[in-house]
Amino acid sequence: MLIKPARALWFVIGFVGVEGFLILNFILTPRLTPFAREDFFWHWAAFAGMCLWFLVACQTKREKALIIASFFFLAILAEGLQTQSPYHVFDGLDLFANVLGVAMSAGMERMPWLDGLKSCLGVTRGTTAKTRARQGL
Repeated sequence: MLIKPARALWFVIGFVGVEGFLILNFILTPRLTPFAREDFFWHWAAFAGMCLWFLVACQTKREKALIIASFFFLAILAEGLQTQSPYHVFDGLDLFANVLGVAMSAGMERMPWLDGLKSCLGVTRGTTAKTRARQGL
């Protein structure tokens, strides 16, 4: 199946974002606010945003399941690998925030306010790949 140019660009931008996240995950970053659990929020936001970015462009349930499974794996791996850095330690709350972000993005992907974006990417709600192929889409 051919990927439309907008959808292909969407995935490229997403992969660049994941790479940027992985780089930022292992360098020291200053605190941005006086909020005590600021790190928890940023972990949640990073994983919710990245996973949602890819889920919006998925056309089938299989694609969505692969994206969600991949981000669950990345959530665990990213936190686990921090033990190999001299500047970071494993934090269970950060791992929880990572997993929570992935889980919440799976629910947010179904929100109707994303339908306009999905149509721009050539993704239609409730249409299977076989139906799209029959329709010549």
